[in-house]
Amino acid sequence: MQLTIIFALIIINIPIYKYLYDKFFFGIEDFLECIRYCFIPNWISFIGGEYWDDIASQMRFGMFMFCCVAIVGLEYLGIKIIWNIIM
Repeated sequence: MQLTIIFALIIINIPIYKYLYDKFFFGIEDFLECIRYCFIPNWISFIGGEYWDDIASQMRFGMFMFCCVAIVGLEYLGIKIIWNIIM
């Protein structure tokens, strides 16, 4: 039951994820660059002179993921509270 609700919330929130994507990233190239920086160790970026770009990209991607997960979590919590009040 719980997994079904969470899965449904993930599917229903796809337009919200798209909205957040548009706010956090300038395009697909920017998104892919953020993912690339997530897999490059910071010391390699430091040696290459891209340390601050690496940190900023990781922060943006992390905040995007946090917002997506937090939305589903808060909605699930709201549904659970309402369900407990009704039952």
